[in-house]
This record gives sequence, C-alpha cells and structure tokens, in this order.
Amino acid sequence: MSTSLWQGKFNNTHYGRIYTKIIEGSIKNIRKKLPKSNSNYVYYEFHHILPKSIYTSSANLKIHTWNGVLLTAREHFICHVLLMKHYIKIGYKGHSYKMTRAVTAMTLNGKYTSRLYEKLKLNIQHSEITKEKISAAHKGKKLSESHKLNISKCRLGKKLSATHKEKLSVKSKINQIGSGNSSAKKINIYNKFGEIKFECYGNFKEICKLNSLPFEPLRYSITNNTTLYSTQRTKTRAINSGKLEFIGWYAKIV
Repeated sequence: MSTSLWQGKFNNTHYGRIYTKIIEGSIKNIRKKLPKSNSNYVYYEFHHILPKSIYTSSANLKIHTWNGVLLTAREHFICHVLLMKHYIKIGYKGHSYKMTRAVTAMTLNGKYTSRLYEKLKLNIQHSEITKEKISAAHKGKKLSESHKLNISKCRLGKKLSATHKEKLSVKSKINQIGSGNSSAKKINIYNKFGEIKFECYGNFKEICKLNSLPFEPLRYSITNNTTLYSTQRTKTRAINSGKLEFIGWYAKIV
C-alpha cells in the first residue's frame, strides 16, 4: 500500500520533518531482518510509522504492512523522541502524553540516551559464549592514559549525595583501621552494656585477632551502626561458632 497514507502527517513541525526523513531513508534502503549467522546481519527493531497508541486502526502490521519499518536501535529511540516533540509542538496534549510515556519507558526515566540505548540493545543480542569471548579478550588489558583521564573526568563530574559521601568516608576509615594504619582514627569496642572493652588506634584487626574477637561482625557494626548477632539467625550463628559471649557487642569510630 502507498506510503502516502502517512506522508504529510508530520510536515508541520521541524521534528516531524526529521522524523519523516529517517523513515524514508529506512524504506529506501529496503532493510531486511536477517539471521544472526548471516555475515550481513544488522540488528533492527520494528517501528510503527503512525504510532499504534494513536492510530489504533493501523496497528496490525500483518494487515497494514505499509505502517511498519525497520530501524536501528538508535534510530528507533530518536524517532520516539521526535514524535513526542512533534506532538508537543502542535499542542496535541493527548498524543504528546502517549509519546512521552513511550519515551520514558525507553529511557527508564532518563537513565538512557539514544547511544546507550543502542549499546544495551546490541549487547542483549550477544550469546553467552560471545559475551565470554569479549570478557576474555578484555582481561589483562591495561587502560591507556587518555582512557584513565576520561574515567577520572567522568567521576569528578559526578555529584555524590550526602549519604554516599558518608558511606565512602566510613569505608575509608574502616579500611585504614583494618589495615593497621597508625594514622587511622581511634575506634572503641563496646560490650552489650555499652562498656568500653578495647581501644584501638589503627590496630583494630590486630586487637581482634589477639583477643579472639569476631573481626568481620565488629567491622560490619561500624558501617551499619548495629550490634553483633542482633537477629535470631545471627544469634544461632554465634552459638554455633562459640561467639555467644559477644552478642550485643559493637564497635564505633570516636
């Protein structure tokens, strides 16, 4: 059936005209879905030229074959964004709402860009064997200085939440304490009555070892602000491991 059934519907906005060019380009290329084993295989996704949520009578592509087109993952993503902007521009609130919902679903509330969406879609197409081969190929590879610099810039540009900063700070302190760093801050170990049993100055792990204290649970109590063996499950573990006397103990940075 003739493409004139949809052509002209999107020419009244800049976004619609770009949308039309992408669709016409795909049709002109006469794309086909090929098996992955084919050397000319390209990943494509089916797209309704006239959105199926708006033009429901043309939604069935088996009947209305003219309304279906094959797009790359990135083209598919961009086309949905263009449709959303097109309907917003012409003031069709109902249509723009439906297209906004479609874009939101594709972006996972803003987490994906068109390029990332494409990469994720293409990654899904890899078999487990292919993924293992890719992983093996990258193992042991050293990052170039420019790559390291780019990663560093990306991290510097990210704003951390107050909670994240606090967790990183505590983790850093714990690592210092556990490593026996003499410059680490003081940490006290308390019994279930809140009495100080041990004072540590960068030798937390060593003190735990010398006094047969449960190092990992105490370390966990610092980061999570909890007492040892506070649940029935962990109490059973304490009994089985002979650590019953340490129920209610905790450690704290001071």
